Amino acid sequence: WKAVDQEIFILALLFNPYIWNKVFNKTKLSHTDLWHITCCTFLWFTGVNPCPSLANLEFLQAFDDYILNHGSFSDATIFQGCIVDLLALWCCQGATNVNGCGGLMGIALCILQMVGNLASTECIFSVFGLTHSSMCNWLAPDTVHDLTIVRMDCHHEHKAAGVVYTCRKCRFGDLEPEAEPTGMYHEFLTSLQPCSISNQALHTIL
Repeated sequence: WKAVDQEIFILALLFNPYIWNKVFNKTKLSHTDLWHITCCTFLWFTGVNPCPSLANLEFLQAFDDYILNHGSFSDATIFQGCIVDLLALWCCQGATNVNGCGGLMGIALCILQMVGNLASTECIFSVFGLTHSSMCNWLAPDTVHDLTIVRMDCHHEHKAAGVVYTCRKCRFGDLEPEAEPTGMYHEFLTSLQPCSISNQALHTIL
């Protein structure tokens, strides 16, 4: 936790109107601390420091309105229509000014989009782990990359053809029912005929 960008995770919670700043211990993260974190992150993303400039007082006002639940960021305004999608919720603000509410909206959208955009990357790293395992760790990075691309491409083709077979999952004290085969895989299984071997032939083989 000390090695990661803690500010991003803090702001991801702060800019979620359904969580807001209720989860923070105000003795550890005060209003001023949250403002300082927001300014540093805004400077990191945009290259513009909103703190010292008098022209950026609109950004401070938008931040205070959001923290104090005032103006366009009040509960009655934000939750009007019961929008659950956080990105759509922030886009509904409709602000275009860079230093004011638009700047706060921009940094909130950037942070809230990170989690969604990382989903495919985490999936790729999971496939990397299946390819480059502890039992098969002599592969070069380029080879692991190529094998992962081929593996994922084959998986997408099989999924589109309906031949992906889901194995049953074991849990502690609970066993999920085995998934039914679908598509071409089901036709293949039903086409198999039971193999009958006579006792004499079996004795010959053994």
